[in-house]
Amino acid sequence: MNNILVLVDIQNDFIQKDGKLTVNEPKLAQNVANFLKKYKSFFNQIIITCDTHFAETYAQTCEGKTFPPHCIYQTEGWQYPQAIQKELPADTIVLYKGTTDVWQEVSQYDVLQQNFTDKHIYLAGVCTDICVEQAMMGFLERGAKVTLLSDLTKGLNEQTPQVIQRHQAFANLKRLNATHSTQLTLGE
Repeated sequence: MNNILVLVDIQNDFIQKDGKLTVNEPKLAQNVANFLKKYKSFFNQIIITCDTHFAETYAQTCEGKTFPPHCIYQTEGWQYPQAIQKELPADTIVLYKGTTDVWQEVSQYDVLQQNFTDKHIYLAGVCTDICVEQAMMGFLERGAKVTLLSDLTKGLNEQTPQVIQRHQAFANLKRLNATHSTQLTLGE
């Protein structure tokens, strides 16, 4: 089975105290960096999503009607924290997305069009109850086994246990689990 790590939107505007749409979890960057340092060689592929908006057009988007301007292209808030950038391998795949759901960008990225039935996706990031949940559902719908790394994931309003509970009736739940990265036994 191929193991893929997917880091969802762990950008400064989402995690720093002064971020524009923050979950206020600055230590998340260092925790993810430590995880990468320890485990990155285990993964066949590492994918990061990068929420990307433009100041000139944000107010006219669906998100612009719901959320304040955030992750504006090439601002400090749009960047991944240095600790994470330092640990990402050179072949990391970056998916820039202009919506909360990376699967709305599927036609733009070959990596999202692959067969996921023999893949184990390890998901971490923000916002658990929006972007991470949508990524998770897309991978499950495409047949992947998904593990949410709950201590490397933070939501705006709901956290990993609430997201898992909400999807207990989902037919693919047997392919979904949550664990802490410190309890992770890779290769299971």
